Amino acid sequence: MSTQHFFVQDVIRSEDEPRRLQRLHEENARTRWFNIRHRNSQPILYVYDRFGPLCDSAADNGADMSSTFPTIVSFIGKSGVGKSTLVRAMLLLGSLNGQLVQDDDISALASNHSRMTAFRNVSSSQGPLPVTRSGHVEHLADPTTFGVHLYRDEKASRGPLSSQAGYTLFADCEGFFTGAAQTNAERFTGGRGSTPVGDDALEANLLYNAPVTATISTQDGQARAELYYARFLYAISDVVVFVTNEDQNITSLLVSALEWAATAVLHSVNYPSRKTLIIVRNGAIGQRQQIIDTESLERLYLDQQTVILWRTSGILQNFVNDYNSRQEQYSRHIYDNRDLYDVLFDKTYCFCIPRVDDIEEYRDETTFAQYLGLRTLIDEASSRSISMRSQVWMKYDVASFSQMLFAAFEHFRTSDKAFNFNQMVRISKPNPQTFLNHIANFLRLALNTPNSRRTRAMIPDIIALDLVVWSMRSLHQVMDPEHIFDSVSAEDENDVSLAEQCRLAMTEYEAKYQQCGYPFATGGLCINGPAIAHQELHLSASNKQANGPLEPRHVLDPNLVGLIRGKFLEHYNTVVTEDRTGRRSMRKPLPHKIKRVREAVMQKYGAQWSHMTSNTTCLACLQAVPENVLHCGHGYCVRCVRELGKPAEPFESAWTFEVCSLCGVRMGDNYSHLIREPPCCAGVRVLTLDGGGIRGIIELALIREIENRLGLGIPFRDYFDLVVGTSTGGIIGLAISMGDRHANTETSLLTDAFKSFGSATFVRPRAGKLLTKLGLGHFVTSVVMSFGLYQALFDSGPLQTGLKDFFGPHTSLFSSARTRHHQCSTRVAVVTTSEFGKRPHLITSYNRATLGLSDDFDREDDEGKGMKIWEAGLATSAAPFYLPPFKKTETGNVYFDGALHMNCPAPGAVEEIKKIWPENTPSLDVLVSLGTGIQESEVKIPKAIRIGGFAEICKSFHRQLDSEHQWENFRSSAATDGIRDRLHRLNPPIDEDLQKVTLWQWDKMNKLEAMVQRQMKEPEWRGQIGDVANALLASLFYFEPDVDATPVSSPMTPTPTPTTSQHSIVATEIQGTIRTRLRHGSVELTRLLHRVTGLFWTKLSASSRGISISPSVQYEPWTEIPAFPTVKDQVLQSRCPFRVPVHFAEPSESKSLLVAVRLRDSAAPVPISGFPVSVQDLYAKTRAWD
Repeated sequence: MSTQHFFVQDVIRSEDEPRRLQRLHEENARTRWFNIRHRNSQPILYVYDRFGPLCDSAADNGADMSSTFPTIVSFIGKSGVGKSTLVRAMLLLGSLNGQLVQDDDISALASNHSRMTAFRNVSSSQGPLPVTRSGHVEHLADPTTFGVHLYRDEKASRGPLSSQAGYTLFADCEGFFTGAAQTNAERFTGGRGSTPVGDDALEANLLYNAPVTATISTQDGQARAELYYARFLYAISDVVVFVTNEDQNITSLLVSALEWAATAVLHSVNYPSRKTLIIVRNGAIGQRQQIIDTESLERLYLDQQTVILWRTSGILQNFVNDYNSRQEQYSRHIYDNRDLYDVLFDKTYCFCIPRVDDIEEYRDETTFAQYLGLRTLIDEASSRSISMRSQVWMKYDVASFSQMLFAAFEHFRTSDKAFNFNQMVRISKPNPQTFLNHIANFLRLALNTPNSRRTRAMIPDIIALDLVVWSMRSLHQVMDPEHIFDSVSAEDENDVSLAEQCRLAMTEYEAKYQQCGYPFATGGLCINGPAIAHQELHLSASNKQANGPLEPRHVLDPNLVGLIRGKFLEHYNTVVTEDRTGRRSMRKPLPHKIKRVREAVMQKYGAQWSHMTSNTTCLACLQAVPENVLHCGHGYCVRCVRELGKPAEPFESAWTFEVCSLCGVRMGDNYSHLIREPPCCAGVRVLTLDGGGIRGIIELALIREIENRLGLGIPFRDYFDLVVGTSTGGIIGLAISMGDRHANTETSLLTDAFKSFGSATFVRPRAGKLLTKLGLGHFVTSVVMSFGLYQALFDSGPLQTGLKDFFGPHTSLFSSARTRHHQCSTRVAVVTTSEFGKRPHLITSYNRATLGLSDDFDREDDEGKGMKIWEAGLATSAAPFYLPPFKKTETGNVYFDGALHMNCPAPGAVEEIKKIWPENTPSLDVLVSLGTGIQESEVKIPKAIRIGGFAEICKSFHRQLDSEHQWENFRSSAATDGIRDRLHRLNPPIDEDLQKVTLWQWDKMNKLEAMVQRQMKEPEWRGQIGDVANALLASLFYFEPDVDATPVSSPMTPTPTPTTSQHSIVATEIQGTIRTRLRHGSVELTRLLHRVTGLFWTKLSASSRGISISPSVQYEPWTEIPAFPTVKDQVLQSRCPFRVPVHFAEPSESKSLLVAVRLRDSAAPVPISGFPVSVQDLYAKTRAWD
């Protein structure tokens, strides 16, 4: 017997032993993707964690998920036609080398037994396979599959990774037209189409469930579920395999298949038919040899139909009428059945899998050949789909496809409206990372402003100006501008000229942002775009359609690069020409000259700038992301702030804007916008706050204790550069960092606000006030949740109201200065979770240096879609089962509590430092991690409250609440020796009489606050608070190198040539001043200096894993900085700036400098910000600012 025989027998075999059937169905339950059940006649959608793990298994095989593109093949049809059998066959063929089996190349196997063993080994390696029809006499007529199961084809994993453009996922859908019949999958796994209360919590891998509220169908029961399956699978599939075994009823069955497709097409936008339909005649009785031939079967099924299919179906008739009414050309109308197929599908095939018993000769060989032929047809269709998608936006990777799937689940569950693919994947969302990306985004913004001749003149003028800015930043000396614009660096083979950068930017604009200007006869322009998503289909706002290529709405000047070149030469010569002599200087012009030229050019277009703002492109240079947003809405990158702002007199490392350099708008009467940035040689100070519900009161009590020890009277946020919080800690972090300048942000008032939030949110569960007083509120709400009426124990409305009142309903997290006229200098991030608990996500008040490099960060270019502060608070604190998920209306994104992944955000905060400042990453001065109290055992969520979906999310949430364990893991393994000594953890134990404080027990907040106040008086805690305070006070001092300081290089260092980088110099000496971050002449500075007895420095060896400041490290003797006493007296008497001159010399690269301050109540000097550090690193940080 051949391997073909073993294959065919394995595929068509029906299991009849009940216990084995049960085991097979239980194993196959792990492959569930989604299904619909009924609870009290209400259809409920259940979604399982299947797609992500299947894609993760591809990553485990070495595939890069960012360049891997899944293809979905869906098998649909009437119950009992053998869909699961076909999926099983296709999966097995993916594991086998089908051609070798067909050619019998494995005939060298010793025996049939060996062949059977080899085949079974291949079969078992595939993983769970679909369970085929039961062979048990009592279940022969029953449907097999319940819902939709998803399987990953193993064929791609056997090839070389370099050839993997993607892989195939097979979706096996339950049979249609089953009515209320129970499937064998339900029978043998204990499931029910009508689910009893309490079963949800027992289901493994359940992501969530929710009622289907879309009213597209007036039908009830199973028909409504089948409609959901059809709409969803058609929308997301690349290949649809329609399976049938009834020749006599083929017309009505094809009508049903077309109805499902038509329903999906009617309710999707920007997604014209690119799918392949394969109609499979599977095991039909009455096999005729000629029907095995594909062309003959197509004639029988498709061409010989005498009935106009849509005239037998109201759904199809409505579709055809609607489609024809939306075509502006009669030639595009549907006139016959083939036209209908062509509208709904890109290609349509027919294929036959014969019944083995009907084949007279070579049964196994013939059947196997047909299975292999079907697999080949599917592979070709999948490859064609990938090829088509590679030309347009639909070339989605795993991450973007996962987001689209979640959006599709929710859309088809809740809405009867069209599913807009462009909107869901947001193909036109700017995500600039390079110079040319920023130029393309500028073109988008400029061309979307009210069109005028002035705007057309602005485009080459501004791009040319910003190319000059790039030249001044990048080049060490003045060069010929024509050479700069047209030439390519000989040192970098990947470099392109500025002219080519402009051409590439124009190409990107045309592909990603260009909109269609096709005019409809009924009025209005085509709304389908951009170019990469247009696909020669015009759509109007009223859903009219017309075919034809994209007609550019905004035509770029064909000579735009030439115009930019002319303006570049003009502006470059203006910048480098000496005002006094009128000659070109060979020296780089002074900064104030460049600033004057830039502002003169930019402010010519004030009216145009008023319509243009961006949160992802610094419009002042087109080279970086903006970080500081003025009241007018224009954002500036850090470098533009230093170049265009005026150095602020009250503070060090600060700049002011009285007017916007772009639009010329004044910031206000007698007011200038202050921007403070971390000094170039300073380190980073980080505060992290754990989640824990109302136990966040412990963190606020700890902050008050630290503030009392600090004693300077400045806002607590001013001691930190970055604050990261999770859940309740995220809300506290927002309150600390984003409080209004005019509001009193003392911790006592923040504490009062927190108590108000907590009591208003948790005082009453959704069951009502009376039942709560009777002690039944939580129980009754739990039961109500079990019926799907609520998704959370508490309503988030009171919390939302409190957050809006505190932060303001319209205050943006990223650009708060738009409404407040001032900017918060402390960066803040809150941890949340996206994609139904699958992915951690940060919502921040800042931009990372480069956007788009990871899935855990996002920035909306359009401020109207950006996060408000109160929205960020709701997003981070949406604890599963306690508070409902937060949905951002403008983007459709759904967020859960950040504790699902990072209840202790300290590890993530350390990683975030590198992402904010990737070049010359500052060292960590101090990290203060505040917890919400240690309990002997975390509260276990009651089983009743686990009802309602999100079972796995709930389990994960409660596992992650043990933040102390996360901290210990971080400190012992993740934290390097270089930062371990900078870590401070404050997380007091909760008193025994307060044990098991739940997240919602608001009435215990006062007791928890008193507990902290009492514990902090104990010597051990007083010592820890003192260490934190001293580290924060010391970090207020930092070293600032002199502006004109030239490094003294080692005698062994060669003199740099014009072609060598200055960064290769090995510096041995540097000079500058010790300064503070506090306001000059302020009371706070006076208080600080009264607590300082001296400044000192020494040398120490740098370890390979970082520079430690542990007491065990051997220092050289401390050297006092002699100028400190004199400068201190001058500052205290005359209120002059605090600047202590210093000069450091250290020729050895193996040693580092340590500058420290001695405080009155500290036993030893404490390192100032940015130290220890080598002279070479100090010099590198200094050069990075040039």
